[in-house]
Amino acid sequence: MYLTIPCTYSYRFATVDPMVGRVDRCSVALESAGEALMKRQSVPTVGKFLLAAGEELTGVSTLLSELSVESVGKDAAQRCNYAAEQMILAGNSLLPAANKPKPTGKSWLKGGA
Repeated sequence: MYLTIPCTYSYRFATVDPMVGRVDRCSVALESAGEALMKRQSVPTVGKFLLAAGEELTGVSTLLSELSVESVGKDAAQRCNYAAEQMILAGNSLLPAANKPKPTGKSWLKGGA
């Protein structure tokens, strides 16, 4: 069940409406990640939810930076973007390494990339 709020505000407040959906989807993904942890589901499942939450939070930070006029708003958008990047990084680290290239030769012995 989703709450729909009609836009009856001025143009400045009407630009906040797209952010509401993104914040909602981000919170649902984070709650799903927590639920997957509590139910002891697989690690890639938790990673998938964290990745989805990070992607939505990236959109929130983009919208926040577009709305902000003062430096406080810009700082908040940067912090939000950093949190999104860290969330995406955590989600990717929990997903299987299907896309990562496997080391060839003896570089894996020396700790090479």
